[in-house]
Amino acid sequence: MKDNDLLVSELYRDPAEDGVTALSVYLTPKTSDSGNWIEIAYGTSSGGVRVIVQHPETVGSGPQLFQTFTVHRSPVTKIMLSEKHLISVCADNNHVRTWSVTRFRGMISTQPGSTPLASFKILALESADGHGGCSAGNDIGPYGERDDQQVFIQKVVPSASQLFVRLSSTGQRVCSVRSVDGSPTTAFTVLECEGSRRLGSRPRRYLLTGQANGSLAMWDLTTAMDGLGQASAGGLTEEELMEQLEQCELAPLASSRGSLPSPSPRTSLTSLHSASSNTSLSGRHGSPSPPQAEVRRRGGGSFVERCQELVRSGPEPRRPPTPAPRPSAGLGAPLTPPKMKLNETSF
Repeated sequence: MKDNDLLVSELYRDPAEDGVTALSVYLTPKTSDSGNWIEIAYGTSSGGVRVIVQHPETVGSGPQLFQTFTVHRSPVTKIMLSEKHLISVCADNNHVRTWSVTRFRGMISTQPGSTPLASFKILALESADGHGGCSAGNDIGPYGERDDQQVFIQKVVPSASQLFVRLSSTGQRVCSVRSVDGSPTTAFTVLECEGSRRLGSRPRRYLLTGQANGSLAMWDLTTAMDGLGQASAGGLTEEELMEQLEQCELAPLASSRGSLPSPSPRTSLTSLHSASSNTSLSGRHGSPSPPQAEVRRRGGGSFVERCQELVRSGPEPRRPPTPAPRPSAGLGAPLTPPKMKLNETSF
């Protein structure tokens, strides 16, 4: 056996020569003695999504470009090509774009081709002080077999005790789970178990969560998937997002740098503007919190404006003592820079 029998020096080169940031490989069912049809989906640093295919009869010629999608404006961080869907996630606060994949005899087809299916975001804020938990144990997914419905696991804030399970294809909510004792969830994963040999048994899907107090919990996702018709059609509502955000102290990135740690968890406002694109603005009966009541008495406002009001109404972050400034000639600069007004582009 020679080296070239195992090593492929260059399988394929991106036409725009953009950096490849995410990969997904799908092997079609074996339909002939020649082998499988290899389908490779990848995302680039410029936000492009491409699908290349390798025919069993053209093994020596290399994969051919099949489809190109330019829908993201940020680098693609995750991509998944399954039997029925193509799913991509970009760095813009987990913005998800999905397509329906058309197949003929198990192989991807151009008639009618892949069609856009959904666009939504999996809002997941990060801790400003770096104590939000291990990122490896908080991967949003998608989880599941490629020939079945896959799911995203959403944890809105680092100290959240509630997780939201959503379909990776449409963003529809499957269920939400909350820790039994109210302790924050620090890690989670999804486990696929094969069915037993008994007649009528089927594979089971479980969600495993780890809590801050050292406890573990297992949740039955198969039963939740069976009741999809009874779940909410969309993702999180605005009221649910505000309830999650009240669990931590919100702070802009500019003001969180150089400040002392706060007793309550601090969360960056980097991706708050993404909530308005994937939430329904339905109200909840009951008395809102003071910041919400303040905004609603003023006539409502967008979700971004309500979050800004929540930040402004919170306690000021503690700062180390600042030494007296040295006298300077001329007009000079102000002693303290003016507070930056938050807007959708500064989140």
